[in-house]
Amino acid sequence: VAEAAPAAGNFTVGEQAVVDEFDDDEDIPDACLISLPEPYQVVIQDEVLYIGVNSLHALVFGAKSELMTLHFAAQQLEDVVVEPWQPGPGPECLRSRQVSYTKKLNIPVPLAPKQCQVWEEHRLLIKEDGGFVAQQICTNNAPKGDCFKAMIQLCGVYVSQSTSRLRVSMQLDWHKNTLGKGLVQAGAEADAKRGWAALVKSLKQHNSGQQAGLQQEIASASNMAAVLSTHNSHSALGVPGHASDEGRVHMQHLKLIQTVALVVIAVVLVLLLPLLAWEAVSMHSELNDLSS
Repeated sequence: VAEAAPAAGNFTVGEQAVVDEFDDDEDIPDACLISLPEPYQVVIQDEVLYIGVNSLHALVFGAKSELMTLHFAAQQLEDVVVEPWQPGPGPECLRSRQVSYTKKLNIPVPLAPKQCQVWEEHRLLIKEDGGFVAQQICTNNAPKGDCFKAMIQLCGVYVSQSTSRLRVSMQLDWHKNTLGKGLVQAGAEADAKRGWAALVKSLKQHNSGQQAGLQQEIASASNMAAVLSTHNSHSALGVPGHASDEGRVHMQHLKLIQTVALVVIAVVLVLLLPLLAWEAVSMHSELNDLSS
């Protein structure tokens, strides 16, 4: 997957500054909801996600979004090129970028092409803390692909600091009549539903992985706190813990040394007392002889 480097710094459209994607993912606790435009003809996704709306925008439209890189790979898209964001072409577009890739086809017709080239223009129309509205204009060189443009509307809406609603709708803008228009329409809608359902699933799994990691960190911190609390309580109350066990062993060694010393002293005294008594008797006899 090839990805162009993001444009550095900020740029300005009219009086509104537009920052890079990596500076645009902080979710705030309170935000004013944006006014949602009417959806396109077919709503293909409308889901509440446990992801803040600014984080959602960064995951879907970030210049270095790992989630989108994995999504492209899972959809078996090849030669993916994501151009950096540029100032929008008009006052109603904050910024735009070009995306292209090669997509596999599964047309059950003999000699039908096995792949096609797809070009997308992404336009960011609204971006506030309360939500965003983006538009994707898609063209391709598949059979009948020169007869229409697929218009995709993405709306991300603030629900809470860690929750948002994603609504995706589409319509085909036909600029050339062709046979089998109904089949082409149905096939394009089915393909879009599959692709966006897969992306929504990836978004949910991404959030589940983050929550699981956070819960594991919280559990580890709680376990460590419990261990430290138990150790401190044992130390304060004199309850044997690891440190007090070492102290107890040391005291037992001292008591053993004291006991051995007392035994040695007792043995010495037992051995010396008879000798001292005999010496005393001998000295008394000698004194008696001298006095006689």
